[in-house]
Amino acid sequence: MAHGDDGGDGPVEGPVEELPFETPSVFLNDHGWGPTPENEPAQFRFLPYCPFNKSDRLGKAAELTQSAYYLRMREQRRARFEDAYKVSNESLKYEYDVAEDKSFRMVDSEKGKKKTKSRFGPNFKQGGFGGRGRGGARGGARDVKALAVQNAPGDRRRLQGGPGAGGRGGRFGWRGRGGSYRGRMENRKASVNVESDWQVLEEVDLPQLSKLHVASVPEAEDLEWFGVLDQYNEAYDKVAARHERPLKPFDKILPYYVNTMDDPNLERYAAEEFAGQVFATDAVLAHLMTCGRSVYSWDLVAHKVESEQFPGGLLFLYVRDDEIALKTMTVNETATEMPPLPESEDDVNHPRNLELEATAINQNFSHQILKRPAAAPGAAAAPPTRKTFQANPFFNAEEEEEGLEPATVAYRYRRFQLGPYRLVARTELQGYLVRGGKEEFLTSYALNEWETQRWRQKIDMQKGSILATELKNNSFKLAKWAAQSIVAGADLMKVGFVSRVSQASAIDHLILGTTQYKPVEFAERMLNLKVTNMWGVVKWLCDKFLAPENNMEPGKYVLLKDPSKATLKIYAVPLDAFEGDEDEEEDDDEYDDYDDDGAPGEGGQATEEDEDEGPDVGGSTRQFSAPPQPGAK
Repeated sequence: MAHGDDGGDGPVEGPVEELPFETPSVFLNDHGWGPTPENEPAQFRFLPYCPFNKSDRLGKAAELTQSAYYLRMREQRRARFEDAYKVSNESLKYEYDVAEDKSFRMVDSEKGKKKTKSRFGPNFKQGGFGGRGRGGARGGARDVKALAVQNAPGDRRRLQGGPGAGGRGGRFGWRGRGGSYRGRMENRKASVNVESDWQVLEEVDLPQLSKLHVASVPEAEDLEWFGVLDQYNEAYDKVAARHERPLKPFDKILPYYVNTMDDPNLERYAAEEFAGQVFATDAVLAHLMTCGRSVYSWDLVAHKVESEQFPGGLLFLYVRDDEIALKTMTVNETATEMPPLPESEDDVNHPRNLELEATAINQNFSHQILKRPAAAPGAAAAPPTRKTFQANPFFNAEEEEEGLEPATVAYRYRRFQLGPYRLVARTELQGYLVRGGKEEFLTSYALNEWETQRWRQKIDMQKGSILATELKNNSFKLAKWAAQSIVAGADLMKVGFVSRVSQASAIDHLILGTTQYKPVEFAERMLNLKVTNMWGVVKWLCDKFLAPENNMEPGKYVLLKDPSKATLKIYAVPLDAFEGDEDEEEDDDEYDDYDDDGAPGEGGQATEEDEDEGPDVGGSTRQFSAPPQPGAK
C-alpha cells in the first residue's frame, strides 16, 4: 500500500511491489544429520573441523542495555579467558612445520638457584627417609636415658636405662622394616609381615567405625586392686616458664608392660566360671576405641578359644611381643607437615628416637609429680600419703637387682557388661589427689616439645594455643590417653608440658607447666570423641568374633592396620603364628651361654643354687601359651 501525495490519513488503493527472494539450496540427509560427503558445500571443503568446546563463550546475540564501561570489562574478561582456555584443532595443533622448527632455539633464562641453609642443622636433609632398613640391632638406647626397650624374665616388657636387648625392628624401617615417616605413605611397611598362609577375612574402612555406637555406656565393676598409689604433689600446679622444674630420671623404677596372655590374674579370671568372656588391657582397649585416628601401621592379635560356659567362646585381645606400637608413644603422628628427616638413625630427632624420648618423658613425669616420702628406717608401715593394695603381681624382689622397685602404679581389674558380653580389663592409675576432702584418682601423661623452644614464651599466657596445636599433631595419642583414663575410671587426667633444655640434646628436659581435665569432657569437647562410639567399636569387635551368626571358628586372628590407607584387615592365621620369634630368642639365649671359643661361659655353668631352686614365683614366670579353659584348676 501507498499513501497519497496530499498527506491524507486514509489508505490509498494501489499495486504492491514484491521484493525479490531466492530460496537457498538445502541438502536433505535422510540417514543422518548434516550434509553428506557428496553434498558438502564447496566453500567448506578441505577445511579441518574444529569441535565445539563447552568452555567457549558464545555471548549474546545482541546487548543494548549495558553501559560502555561494563562492555569493556566484559571484553577484557573474555580476552583473558580465551587466552587461557583457547581451543585449537587437534590436527593443526600437532602439525609439524620444518621451517618453523629450524628457526627455533632453546634459551635458558632461568637464574641459578640460591642454596639456603636448613634451620634444622646440617644433619637434616630435604626429602624423606625411605628404602630398606638395616637388620635389627642389639643393645641399649645409646646416649638417651631410660629409653631402651628390654625383655625381662617371663616375657614381660619394660623400659629402663642402660644396655639391654634392643627391639627387632621399628615401625618405619629404622631397624629392619624399611619405610619412612610422614609424607611417604607409599613407602611405609606393615607392622608385621603377612605370611602366605594368612587368609584375609574382611577389610574394614576405619572412618566407618565412627558411626558405631552403643545405647548406653556399660557399667563397671571393680574386681581387685594391686600395687600402690601415691598422692599428687600440688606444687606442680604452680610450675610455670619462670619457675620450671627439671625432669628427673628414675632409673630404679621398673614400669611393667605385661601382656594379656602373661597376666596371672587375667588367667585366673578366665579359669573361673562366668567371670568374663573377653579379656584385654586398658592400652589395648584404648587403642581399639580410637583406632580410626591412627596413621601408622599397627597390629593386634585376637585369640578365640572354646568355652563350656559361653557358647560363643572366650576372646583374648593382646599385642605381639615384637609390636612396640602400644609400648611407645608416637610423636606428631597426625601432623600435616613434618621437618625434614635426619640422615642418621643416631640423630636425636630421628622418629624412632623421638618415640623413645617421649615414652621416657612420660614415665619420669608420672613418677616425679607424686609425693614420694621415704619411710622411716626399719618401719614396716607405708608412708601416710601412700595407698597400698595387694602386692604387685609382676614384681619379684628375688629376681630383680638390688635397689630396684616397681613403679608406683595401681592395677585396677574391672569388669564391664557390654551388651551380652562380660569384658574383664586390667587398667592402670598413676596417683590420686584430695580435693574438698574427697579422694580422686588420676592418670598422668606428658606432651613434649622437641622441634623448637617456643613453649617458654607461650606456656603462661597461651597454654590453650599450645594444646590446640598438640590436638592437631597428636590427635591419636591424646585420644588414647582419654580413652585409657575413661576405661580405668580416673576422675582426672593430668597433662604436663615438657621441653628440652637444649634443642640438640634429648637427655635433659624441663617441666614448664601442668593442666588437668576430666577424661569424659576432654574426649567429647576437645577431641570430638563420643564415649558411646568408643564402646561401640569394642562391641562391634566382640560381635565379630563371638556372635553365633558370624560363625568365627576358634583360632588366632590378626587385626592389621594398612600402612598406606585407613583400612583395617582381619586375617586368620595359624595357631603357631609368632611362636618362631620366641624360639629364636631362646636360641640366642643358649648361644649367650658360650664364650667366643665355644666353651661354656659363666652363664652356662650350673650352680647348686640353680639345682636346688624350687618353682619360680611371681608374675614374671606365669605364662600360658593358650588361654585356659573355664573351670580348669
